[in-house]
Amino acid sequence: MFELNETLANTICAIIALGYIKNNPKLHFVYTEKDGKTEEQDKHKKLQELLQQKFNLTIICTKQNEKTPNPLVIAKTKYITAETEELIQDTVAHSALLTDLIANKEKTSSLKGAYIGGCIKPDTSIEFTGPSALKLYPRPTKDKEGWEIIGLENDKVKKSFEDAKDISDFLNIFLKENVYKDRYKIQNKTYFTYNPRYASETPASFMDNHLFGSVHGLVWAIINYNLTKSGVGSGKDQMCCELALSKDTDKVGSCIPCSIFATSNGTPPNYTHFGRGDNWNFPDTVKSEHGNYALTSKKNIWKDKVKSYFSCGLNMIGKNTMKAEVIASLRALELEKIPDIFLHSLNFQGKFIDKILNTLQ
Repeated sequence: MFELNETLANTICAIIALGYIKNNPKLHFVYTEKDGKTEEQDKHKKLQELLQQKFNLTIICTKQNEKTPNPLVIAKTKYITAETEELIQDTVAHSALLTDLIANKEKTSSLKGAYIGGCIKPDTSIEFTGPSALKLYPRPTKDKEGWEIIGLENDKVKKSFEDAKDISDFLNIFLKENVYKDRYKIQNKTYFTYNPRYASETPASFMDNHLFGSVHGLVWAIINYNLTKSGVGSGKDQMCCELALSKDTDKVGSCIPCSIFATSNGTPPNYTHFGRGDNWNFPDTVKSEHGNYALTSKKNIWKDKVKSYFSCGLNMIGKNTMKAEVIASLRALELEKIPDIFLHSLNFQGKFIDKILNTLQ
């Protein structure tokens, strides 16, 4: 009987990340440092060394000194050219004003992780779909799923849910009050709008014996706008994006789970980070005109990629520093269950760079 604990969960996350890196050699990773510290820089340098030594893999890691030049994570399509990037700058140059505006709102806790999903229109305005949407779902059980999670206390999950809900609720109100229906204009030009028709209702309160999923803004946008590598819809030069809103959200890059999904969709992000992908998940239903077709089809493609990355990553580390019993337990898992187990593994919160380093060292 398989029991998913924190060690196994973090190892599974690391294995899938390694398979993703191996199969996508053009990834560009970013990180940030504050107050003159070098902790993240040292970790990224160590990871680069380990990947080179063990697997002959070279990755690009860049320190982001400032967020303001381009606070957008972009799901790249064939329309991304030097010209379109220059046009996008006309929009992102004004996003700092949104950050200044939100700074004047009464909010005592941090807005770290406030990524707002949206779609860049041909006129370079951005239609926001909103921040991460939350959902609750029952814990896996031996009787139903054939496995269970251990070591994830109910009170801890509840606290994480309430913290995430606090930020999402605040951001949804902020967008409605300041961006909804073309309220945000500069010199009579609309730079940002908010389209609540895509919004998902967050549960009012936590339910015992449940876990929660966080549907990140980029995922929400890609599914609702049915983004493909040719753009949004049929031949339209539009691109899905995430705005890193507020000064607390300093990494302008996509988390590993979002990057895997965006890449599986044929629209890889411009930058990726090895930070957190806590509680990452998919919506259960969508409200867009595409119905649930986009959700089902894109999720199935994602599942195939996750299974492929898991198999690749497991083979990569099989002869390295991991204990034989851990390898054996992971090889015994049914491959079809891996995508679902991966989603559950993300409930054990933490940075991906720590999960990968702890697995390799």
